[in-house]
Amino acid sequence: MKRRSVRAIAAQVEIYEQVADALNGRPLVIRTFDFGDEKVPLFLAAERGNAVTWGLRGLQFSLAERKLLETQLQAIAHAAQGRDVRVLFPMVVGGDDLRRACEALTVAVKRVGGKQRPQVGAMVETPAALFSLEEILELAAFVAIGTNDLTQYMLAVHRDAPDLASEYTVHHPSVLRAIRQIVTAAQARRRPVSVCGEDAADPAFACLLVGLGVRELSMSPLEATASERCFAA
Repeated sequence: MKRRSVRAIAAQVEIYEQVADALNGRPLVIRTFDFGDEKVPLFLAAERGNAVTWGLRGLQFSLAERKLLETQLQAIAHAAQGRDVRVLFPMVVGGDDLRRACEALTVAVKRVGGKQRPQVGAMVETPAALFSLEEILELAAFVAIGTNDLTQYMLAVHRDAPDLASEYTVHHPSVLRAIRQIVTAAQARRRPVSVCGEDAADPAFACLLVGLGVRELSMSPLEATASERCFAA
């Protein structure tokens, strides 16, 4: 088991370092594994069957599957030495789970003999996180708003249900107020805030986000190219 863990760390380190070096000094933000619900890796499913952790999402899943989290954090910590590599924890619920994740990162840095601790970011995607913004912002150097899950949990509508597409919308007033609340809290703490999700690639919605105070958008390269064309037009 230990030998397999060493190989897993080495494989991840190689990938992370290649990506970071290709960015030529620009920051690389690595989101830790966002498993849970329908997103379960086959190797874990085979080992655990219908374990209770399947009811968890994002960071809480990773904290339950501690070895998996420790392996990835050690790889990130190794790649971060001498590079601008940052860690983004998904589906943060509050200060407690983020604090435990930060502690695990500190341990990972020590285990690889590193001197540089990566910056920590938190994804705000749940109503619970809205009520824990101050605690989260005390620990996080930056935050990212995951509009897909935030919309789903705010409106209690599954985003993959085709018949409910009209009910699942990031333009809902409650979702927009939530985004504004996050941006305002982050600005008060001087924490950069970005928005990720398919909606970030919509030029019209991007303009709305700018009006709400968002200055960073995260999307796939293909979506970014399409957005640039729309803005150019």
